[in-house]
Amino acid sequence: MVKIVKSIAMRALLLLSFIIPLQLASQDFQATLADIQSQNNIVGMGVEVYCGGEQVASYYGGLKNIDLQLPLNDETYFRIASISKSFTAAGLMKALENSDQNLDDDISEALGYPLRNPQFPDAIISYRMLLSHTSSLQDGAGYSPFLSATYASEVVPNISEVLVPDGEYYTTNMWRTEMPGTFFAYSNINYGLIGTLIEKLSEQRFDIYMKNEILDPLDIQGSFNVDDIPDINDLSVLYRDGNAQWDDFGGSYPPLFDLEYLPGTNGSLFAPQGGLRCRAKDLIKFGLMLSNDGAYEGQQILETESVEAMMSEQWDYNGSNGDDYFGLFRNWGLGLHRSQGEEGFDKVFENRLMLGHPGEAYGLISDLYVDPETDLVLVFISNGYSSGGNYDFADNSIFYAPEEQTFEAIEAAFLSTCQTLSSDELSVNRTICGEISGGKILSDPETHIHVLKSDGMTVATGKEQIDISSLSQGFYLIRYNKDGVFCTQKLMIR
Repeated sequence: MVKIVKSIAMRALLLLSFIIPLQLASQDFQATLADIQSQNNIVGMGVEVYCGGEQVASYYGGLKNIDLQLPLNDETYFRIASISKSFTAAGLMKALENSDQNLDDDISEALGYPLRNPQFPDAIISYRMLLSHTSSLQDGAGYSPFLSATYASEVVPNISEVLVPDGEYYTTNMWRTEMPGTFFAYSNINYGLIGTLIEKLSEQRFDIYMKNEILDPLDIQGSFNVDDIPDINDLSVLYRDGNAQWDDFGGSYPPLFDLEYLPGTNGSLFAPQGGLRCRAKDLIKFGLMLSNDGAYEGQQILETESVEAMMSEQWDYNGSNGDDYFGLFRNWGLGLHRSQGEEGFDKVFENRLMLGHPGEAYGLISDLYVDPETDLVLVFISNGYSSGGNYDFADNSIFYAPEEQTFEAIEAAFLSTCQTLSSDELSVNRTICGEISGGKILSDPETHIHVLKSDGMTVATGKEQIDISSLSQGFYLIRYNKDGVFCTQKLMIR
């Protein structure tokens, strides 16, 4: 039997009933995270948790700069490491939306030269393969010197110099022995190549494109270019054993980026694999966009179909079809890790699918994960460990101890509440735009209403009211448009 919420007021009462439990949980949560930071000798740490599109908890503690004794807070920027790959993946999906290319096309067409695994000259390399780490490329012996030359040379080497035989940095082990599309091998070179392809498709420099098409629309003030950080003292230094490893600028900006660079030459210059700098509270916005079918604050950042493709399974470990990265990566989407919640392996929440990405570089560890069932979004980030410290491995997963301990604290404090809220018949995204009563969507007579299924298909459209009593069970998105102003509701009919 189809059940419809009688009025928005019922939703408001339900939300009010959780205010006190959430406040109490958040207070206990703060103390728990302070203990986690202390026990693991973490220099500085930030955590954000959102449920139903709203913040339910945040924590910031420690220092972002030991030498300058600057406290870490919610305005602190971090070089977020491999979570950057998810943003880069979104950038490529956006570029494909605006081009005549699709996920399964041969990337050689955009590159302007044939790119093949020399052992499989007839097998194309597709965008889908790059995004899912199944291209048969890997970080072979040539990758490190190529990357060093990319950052240090006045003339940036073309990325073909490490990919194509006879290239200056090419080594045979840049390619695996398995056929493209058949084997998972997590690598950074895949995403350097994706950055280059974004430049080719958009005819823009990677950092500028990402700022214009992904970061600014999400109201993220970060950048793949350190020149764009508003205050260099807000950028966290990264530490190992209390020693600065990266972004230690001493309170002064580095020299401005002034190379004469031709977009499409080598997107690795902007570290699309790990070089995004942004705040923990900005990372959350990317997670909210994923959980809301590509929309954020009423603006469609990515098409629903693009987000669904990113979140869907592209590769699943069967014991021999990939390198599972010590048990961390056993299921993969497009630019997104699909944690299965398996004890001893990639567990974020036990026996629960979580979508996102971990990061690790220069002492920093970071995580962004979304629970697609409850829309819970979490961010964990630390800027390294202090003198005499180290990150221990976790007891019940392949993550590090502070990551697992934080995941467990979030699960204990907030998952059941988020689950209860999401199981209600109506889930509202930030702004209540209309009312549902008697099986009808009611609205201002001047407001245009669209009702879409989760697959993006329009099932109803009109003004004033729409009858939804006959809709089959499932998830629906209600979009309101009045004078160009949009707001959105999610509807789950059971």
